[in-house]
This record gives sequence, C-alpha cells and structure tokens, in this order.
Amino acid sequence: FNHLSMLDYFVPMYTLMKRGFFPRSILGSNLNNPSVKSEMLDFEKWGAIWCDRNKSKTRIAQYCDELQQTLANGISVLCFAEAKRNRNEMGEPDEFNKPFFRILLNAQEKINDKIIIECAASFYYDIPERGRFREIDAEGFQSEEYYRRDLQAFADWIAREKKGIARINFGKPAYLAELAGEESLREQARQSAESAQRIVTDLYREIKRFEF
Repeated sequence: FNHLSMLDYFVPMYTLMKRGFFPRSILGSNLNNPSVKSEMLDFEKWGAIWCDRNKSKTRIAQYCDELQQTLANGISVLCFAEAKRNRNEMGEPDEFNKPFFRILLNAQEKINDKIIIECAASFYYDIPERGRFREIDAEGFQSEEYYRRDLQAFADWIAREKKGIARINFGKPAYLAELAGEESLREQARQSAESAQRIVTDLYREIKRFEF
C-alpha cells in the first residue's frame, strides 16, 4: 500500500478483512508507546509486527525473524512500503523502501517458498492530517508534542460531521521473483521496490480519476 494518513491503519485492514484476509500489519515501533496507545490505537492487540525505528541490530533481527516466521506460517502481511506517511498529503507514492524488499527476499529464500505480492493503492477524499503536517512535524518526529498534535488532528477529524469517502484499488497478485529479476540480492531489492512503486503509482492515478 501507499501511505497517506493515519486512516491507513484502519481502512486497508477493514477492506482486506471484508475480502477474507486477516493479515498482520508491519508498523514502525514508534507507534508502540504510551503516547499513542489507547483502546483504538493499541496496535499490539491487532498482531502488529514491529519494525524498529531506531535501527537497533538486535531488534531488527527480531523483526526479520518474526516476519519470516509469519510468512512461513502462511499468514499474510500488510505493509506500507514508503515506510512513512506521504507529506504531500494527497500525492503520489514516494520512493519505496528497498531494505524492506531485501528482507522479503531473504525470508523467501529461508522459508523455501514463493512469496506473492498484491499491490494496492488507497485514496481519500479527506484525511485528518490535511493541512496539518507542518504543525504536527514542528517539534520533531517521535517527540511527545508530535504525537499529541497527530492524535488531536485525528480526534478533530472524527468530530467533523462529513468524513468524505475512501477508495482502495487492488492490482493483480504477482510473485516477488517476477518483480525482482535475477541479479544480485541488492539489485533484486532495488528492482522489486521500484516495480512495486510503479504498480502502486499506476493504481493510485487510476483511482484518483474517479469522481467522488
């Protein structure tokens, strides 16, 4: 998926569940803290796979092992390959995270099974953060004020009477190997990330053309 908003933590998951899929979400470890947790935003309850934002070698290794085991058990995984919210607010996807695809390729080799990827794009008529990213980011990422302003934007959006419309556009499933090619692992990660980004960008452009 592309990553536009906090809404992405709910809308894609709901859509996938309606289609009979119950994936685990890959989320930044910054969301697993007391400033964010509540009955609504306690992602631990939803089986989140935490990716360490501080790049601790031990925690990254734990993340890789957990992702590998999840895939080996045949459980689907939901990820936002930009690895951050798009600060263009309603813009096209930013560059996809190449290390994530490298981890996927490593996991595929270790579990000795083919990984299937289904790219998808979301588009919202309105998002809580619209016009407020500058305010949210003012005190710096992961600061207490950052989370307070982020959650306030979400609360203000919920309080509004008109929420707007969301649409999800799904692409065709493809084997990871088809996106990656046959070069070195590093080159495969680059090719798969760029291929996935092109697919999601096309899906996003397609869905954005629809009238709401």
